[in-house]
Amino acid sequence: MSELFFLITIDTEGDNIWETTVNSKVTTKHASHLFRFQDMCESFDFIPTYLTNYEMAKSDAFVELGRNGLSRNKLEIGAHIHAWNQPPYYPLVPKLGEKGKPYLSEYPRWVIRRKLENITGLLGDTFGVPITSHRGGRWCLNDVIVEELVRLNYIVDCTCTPYMNWEKVSGYTWGSGGPNYEKHNNEPYKLTSKRYKEDPQAYLIEVPTTIEKIGKRNSIQWLRPKGNNLPALKEIVRKRAAEGKHVEFMLHSSELDYGTNPIFRNKGMIDLLYRDIEELFLYAKELGYKGSGLTAFARQISV
Repeated sequence: MSELFFLITIDTEGDNIWETTVNSKVTTKHASHLFRFQDMCESFDFIPTYLTNYEMAKSDAFVELGRNGLSRNKLEIGAHIHAWNQPPYYPLVPKLGEKGKPYLSEYPRWVIRRKLENITGLLGDTFGVPITSHRGGRWCLNDVIVEELVRLNYIVDCTCTPYMNWEKVSGYTWGSGGPNYEKHNNEPYKLTSKRYKEDPQAYLIEVPTTIEKIGKRNSIQWLRPKGNNLPALKEIVRKRAAEGKHVEFMLHSSELDYGTNPIFRNKGMIDLLYRDIEELFLYAKELGYKGSGLTAFARQISV
């Protein structure tokens, strides 16, 4: 593909989701601050894909942003599930000792199906568009989830994190952990399951989050701003542009406001974050990158 595409994926979720517990009430204070980010994306003709979970689909501010942007073809709405606070609720037996929040893969198949049906229906009804893009909460994906997404007519997934292994990152129940993406790179591929492997039409396009090995030490760097990594972000974009490849930027929506995430704790830090994002976007435009929503990108590539 001759064109260079700059994809933006935002995990659109509640305030300080890292610090909540399974039974916490999750707030969405930061939602009203996302207009600033949307305006910046539009100023560069970039099209963010907001991968949206349950509480943000209920946020008046975010619903306003989403409907307005969709009406002008300036954004995409996709799905993102945090299994513990996505209806229907289902009790899991927690393991003793230190435990993490549940992965979707820890639930019975029928619960996984219902949770995915619920978020897909809620987002479709709220925003008036088909929901065709997905990212798993806690980077969780397995055959069952893939099969259910295919059944629900999803087109693209972006859960894969190249070179990363989440197997030792604890879930909620005994023996649980995340997926292993160590053998994957940044290139899109067909994602199917054992059940559907004989059906040539039953697959998703997987578009991994851009994570590159850069520098003399091949250090692993995400295309994700942290307030102190602009040179690494530019290096990733420069490297991918030289190869004629797309990039996929990611961030959490709550990281676009201060006090609603563990990294950006005051207004000064947020202003620095926006400065870095603006400089990165400008650099990408100078290299020839153009914007695309995730589904539009997946529809036009060959894998």
